[in-house]
Formats: sequence, C-alpha cells, structure tokens
Amino acid sequence: MHASTKDRLYKVMEDLAGVVDEIALASQPDEGFALTCAKIAAWEEVSAALRTRRVQDLRNRNALLPVHQLPVELLADIFQDTFDKNSEILPSRLKQFKKLSHVCYCWQKVVDDSPWLWTRIDGSDPSALVDEALMKSSNRLLKFSFYTQLSPKPNNLTSFLQKLDPHLNRLRKVRIGFARRELSQSHFTTIKLFTSPQPSLEYFSLCDELIQTDLSGLELFSDQAPRLKVLRLDGIRFNCRGAIFGGLNLLSLSSVTVPSLNLLLGTISRCGELQSLRLDQLWFQGVGPDPPPDRISLPALQHLSLDNIPSTLKDRFLNDIHAPQSSCFSLSLRVGSEDLEELLPRHVRKWLFSRTPSSPEITKVDITITDKWIPLKFLDANDSECAHLFLSHDKSVAMSCAVLNGVHEVLKSCVPKADVQLTLWDTALNLVEDGSYVEQLSCLSQTTMLRLGQTWCSWRRNDWETDGAQDFQLPAFPRLQNVSFHQQPSDWIIKIVRIFSAHLERQCENGRITVTIYVWKDSELDGMSSTAEKLKEIVGVERVVVSVNPESKKKGQNLG
Repeated sequence: MHASTKDRLYKVMEDLAGVVDEIALASQPDEGFALTCAKIAAWEEVSAALRTRRVQDLRNRNALLPVHQLPVELLADIFQDTFDKNSEILPSRLKQFKKLSHVCYCWQKVVDDSPWLWTRIDGSDPSALVDEALMKSSNRLLKFSFYTQLSPKPNNLTSFLQKLDPHLNRLRKVRIGFARRELSQSHFTTIKLFTSPQPSLEYFSLCDELIQTDLSGLELFSDQAPRLKVLRLDGIRFNCRGAIFGGLNLLSLSSVTVPSLNLLLGTISRCGELQSLRLDQLWFQGVGPDPPPDRISLPALQHLSLDNIPSTLKDRFLNDIHAPQSSCFSLSLRVGSEDLEELLPRHVRKWLFSRTPSSPEITKVDITITDKWIPLKFLDANDSECAHLFLSHDKSVAMSCAVLNGVHEVLKSCVPKADVQLTLWDTALNLVEDGSYVEQLSCLSQTTMLRLGQTWCSWRRNDWETDGAQDFQLPAFPRLQNVSFHQQPSDWIIKIVRIFSAHLERQCENGRITVTIYVWKDSELDGMSSTAEKLKEIVGVERVVVSVNPESKKKGQNLG
C-alpha cells in the first residue's frame, strides 16, 4: 500500500476514534470503567459495519470474475453435469450441491435458485436435506431412490416415503430396494405412493431382496399411472391385472409370483408399445380361469430376455410372442438343466425366424467368449448389426463347453455360411488350456478372425497368468485370416505365437494371415517394434502390424 494512502487511513482512524469517544460520552458521561465499556461497545458497532461493507465489496468483486459472467442457468447446468458424470464415485448429490453453495454468495444464489438441481433425492440423504430439497425443487418433477444397503438408517424407508405424500403428483422416477424386515407387510396398504394415482410417474422399480413381499391384494397406483413407461418388479408377489401395463416401453419381472401364466400372457398382450421385455425366474399360483390369449403381437419389441425359465416355458413365450422387429435376445443357461445342443438352437431359430422377412441377410457372426457370457452379434454384408444374442451361464469349464457346443449348433442350423469373428477375453484364456474346450472351439471352423484379450479397455485381468502360456492351445481354423492381440505383454505374445505358429501356414487357405498387435497409447508403439520383427521371423508372415487400439483413440486415451 502506498505511503500516502496509509497516511489517509490513519487520519480516517483518528477521526473515527474521535467520533467513538463522542458516542461513548453521550451514552455514559461518567469516567472510568463504565465509559471504557461504552467505547468498546461503540467500536464493536463500527467493526460490524466495516465487516458488512467488506462482505458486500467481496461479493461485488466475485460477481465481476469471468466464471460469474456466465448465465445462471448455464453455471447450474455445469454443476449438474459434473455430478451426473461422477455419480458413481461421489456421495450424495444433494450434499455436493450443499457444499457448492458454501463456496461464495454467487454460487449459493445459483444453487438455491435452480430448482432442477434439487429434484433427485436419495435414501442416503439426511432427513433435513430431503425437506430442503422438496421445498427448493419447487414444482419440478422428482426422482427418488432408496436402497437399504446404501442407507445409513435403512429402517427410515417408511418415514422417507411418508415425506413424499404431499408431492406424489411430482414423482417422475422411483427406485426402491429393501428387505421385508425394514418395511412391514401392513405398511403397503397405508403408503400413498403405492395406493394413490401417479399422474407424472414414468419409471418405477421395486425390489424385495428377500423375495417375500405380497402385493397381490393391492391395486398398484389405484390402476392410474397414465405416463408409466418403465416397470421393474423384483421379488414381489403381485396381481398383474390393470391398465398401468398398457403404455409400458419396458417391463422387467424377476423372481416374481403371479396368479397364472395365462393372466401374465394376457397382460403382455396389452403392452402394444413394449420395446423391452425381461422375464426371469417366474412362479405361478395356479392355472387360473383366464383363457390363454391369441398370438401376442408386439410390433415395437426390440429386446427379449428369458432367464432362469424352464425350456417348456421358453417355448411357450417364443411360440406366443410375435415380435418381427426384435433384434436382441438374451438367455440365461444353467448347468444340468437343459440339453443345450438341442434346445439352444431351437430357441434361437424360433427367435431369428420370427423376425420380419425383410431383415438383411446375415453374413458374419461376431462371438465374444468370457468366463460366464457369450454374446453373439449377427452382421450383414455392410457390418451392420442385424441381431444380438446374449448368453449367460454358470462359471465353469463344463458349462462353457456345453454352451459353446450349443453355439456351434446355432451357427450350423441358422447361419451355416456366415463367417465367424472370434474374441477370447482374458477371463476366458484359461479355458483354452482344457483339451475338451479346444475341441469345442475347433467346431467353429468358419472362424476368419481371432482376437485375444480385452478389445475395449487398457487393463488386463489376472484370471489367467501368462506363465501358463505353455499349456495354451488353439485349434486349426482353416479359414483364419487375421489374428490380433490386445494390450498383451510382448513376451506373452511371442510365447503364444510360437505355440500356434505350426498351424498358421497350413490353416489359411489363401496363405495370407495378418498378425496385429494393439497397444493402448501412442507412446507404447516403439516398444512393440522389436516384437513385430520377432513375430515375422517366427511365423514367416509378411504382414505384422503394430497399432493403437481404436477404442483408445475413440476415448481420447491414446495420448500421453
């Protein structure tokens, strides 16, 4: 501070001291202790006034910062987008907004005056913060979720739901997961969320972890939820009648009990707008008096999932449901429960052949093998995906073999002329040390491309150690044209290529096989050049390529 400025401030302080003395004498003319106390009280008034002026000047300065020149709505959207993108690693969203409001006065105004920031309420939020959010969200539609395993006080579910009573017409999305011991059976008939009409509700998910809740005597939402598009019920006994199913886009029923199969089929038949249907582990109380519906037409259905359901029931659903646009079919398979070699192709044929006759011809099948999933993508001549089959199964070599045998039968009976692009994830590489599994792999004689490793991420799984490479086996694929390694160490690649190099020259009908090594970052390219030269010496292949993984470039993670 300049000397002249300091001198001016000292002069102002002397004048101010004189004013303080006059104020003190006017209020306390006696000398001594009482006058001194009066002076102190006057100085405190001055200090408070100065602090107020200082705070106001700080606010004025902060308001002139570039970040505060943004429109209030844009700054609020930045806050919201930041927390939405990091929702998995950050605690309660409302708590984060509350912290932001303490940064400065401007941010406090932005947070408090942006009702859309307060519309997502979580069971882990403190009760007082929930009350604040319900008030500050104004008349905006609400998203509410409560999971007892995430809540610090799981027994508070009932009180949380009761807080919503005055705001039922604002509920857009509700997700609740609980164990029955935390919500007694009698409470369901008194909680307005379940018994009152829901005019704005679009998404509802209810999960009882103990599979004990009985809602069969309850008319959910008084059968009035005109905007409901997504309904997920898990571990619930319920009456599947009602108009609330008519406008659904997605219906997921898992570990549920319904009065009868015919009643369930009748309910599904009324879901004319359904795009996704997932049925998993169903129980029926009886046959029921309802007559079975005619063939169910679901013209908009894209995704059909039948998990943990007996084969006879799968056949029933596949026979009754006509979904010509269905492009994704998911099956969950269990060891010893089915003859996969016969039943799996039969289920898949029914699904594939029920699709519209104008569907493009399938020329390629992309198969990815993991320890417990086998997704198949059916591609046309332009590499566009026509259909998607997702198989999940118990994690065991025996089950993997059985499912792979079923996959072979699917290819043989449904798409015998299609080329196969085969990917083995790190989690499945140990399977190829088993002779019976290699024998099943050899049945995929249509394989033209083989990928080893995770094709979509930078890390490797430790399920299979590279020291086991001496036991690694690969069958002879007579039509093989491309082999690629994804984020694998150099010494491991060389070991593997040595093992199957004897196959390469006699495998490929046209004598040209491309070996591609993918790395995750640009900086790793030079380190693989010597490996590429060794591979050329080992296999005698002219075309050995080292490249950056396309997924890394897409994510912008190849730099650095």
